[in-house]
Amino acid sequence: MNIASELEVHAAEELSHAITLANQIDYLGGMPKVTPKPVKTSDKAEDMLRFDMENENETIRNYRQRIRQCEGIGEYALAEHLRKMLVQEQDHLIALATALGAVFYSLGIPKNSVLQPETDIKMSKFLVLAHGTESEVEKARQILTRTATRTEAHAVTPEPSLFKS
Repeated sequence: MNIASELEVHAAEELSHAITLANQIDYLGGMPKVTPKPVKTSDKAEDMLRFDMENENETIRNYRQRIRQCEGIGEYALAEHLRKMLVQEQDHLIALATALGAVFYSLGIPKNSVLQPETDIKMSKFLVLAHGTESEVEKARQILTRTATRTEAHAVTPEPSLFKS
């Protein structure tokens, strides 16, 4: 997967969403009342992918809520526009999870173990990576085992990252 070109596609789709929403707001005679959230940045590509995933998850939750609201007031056409956007947002989330799967592999997590975290992320579950000494990682695993439905530990020596500059 070429991450840059994938993000370029996402950006074009996001612009299309904004135009569709602006047209619907005009049609309804409204005025947007939105304050953009600050953009998180990092020097690490992995962090940027995670930030983007967080935003996609929030957007998906918001679209689902807006669809229910639209249907509640009889705005079915607007709900259909939002459903189309929701499908694209979920596709974005899957693409980002796939890209992060490549990150896991680059960190030295065995290929056969990458698929489960990738699947979990797609389902909006949590993934915790503990980095430290053997005893620190073991302590983290013990703490997580108390509340997690599944824990998995890998002792790895990272290969050079795919995402380092």
